[in-house]
Amino acid sequence: MDGRRDAAARGGRGGAARRGPRRTGTERADARGGRLAAAPALASGATAVVAYNDLMALGVVEGLAAAGARVPRDMSVVGVDDTMAGRLGSPALTTVAMPTPEAGRAAVDLLLRAAGTAPGDTPADTVLPTSLVRRGSTAPPRGVTG
Repeated sequence: MDGRRDAAARGGRGGAARRGPRRTGTERADARGGRLAAAPALASGATAVVAYNDLMALGVVEGLAAAGARVPRDMSVVGVDDTMAGRLGSPALTTVAMPTPEAGRAAVDLLLRAAGTAPGDTPADTVLPTSLVRRGSTAPPRGVTG
């Protein structure tokens, strides 16, 4: 491990605990990647994990269970995609639902406009509706009510 990674593993340059969002884990956006990310997330003292997608989040749930942690009592887990697998997990996965077909169409439209092969200006922003679907994999951190 190089010095920067050593410092990150200690929670910062001087070893002080770091608060707030932090990326940890793996580059794998699948269940195995989620399982690999579970131990570092648990060791970090985090109270929640937001995974790249539902499949990775399900792997995090598996990895936490293998480490003896309970979701959501010990750690909340959130996925992205609102897949059927996430609905069937135990506990059912809290997830960010997004309009995937519309996102694909918007991406193609932006590419075609940027390439000059479609009429119209390339918009500065494209905003699509998303929603948090609350299920059984999230809870307030211990000691927090509400």
